[in-house]
Amino acid sequence: MDVVYGLFIVAGWITGLCIVADLSTAKGFNWVKWSAFAMFFNPAVLLILIIFPADQLGIDALRVRRGERVRCPRCLEVMHPEAGTCPHCRNKLTWRT
Repeated sequence: MDVVYGLFIVAGWITGLCIVADLSTAKGFNWVKWSAFAMFFNPAVLLILIIFPADQLGIDALRVRRGERVRCPRCLEVMHPEAGTCPHCRNKLTWRT
């Protein structure tokens, strides 16, 4: 019975690590750092991630790396790749992706 109980605890801890990694990535945080921290303080880290607001700069950088967004060459604002003008500085773009 003790072995089954131990396996349930380990399975719950691993599930919590996966949730922390997914939630930190969705909020724009570095999932490696948050998962390493969650290895020792899993329930507390999960609550902290739920309470923390999203890191918009991290989310924007992730979207640029994935190719979902591009940066304006003039003001470096993140925007849709098919935009004809930058919504921030109103720069007319001559390139299209």
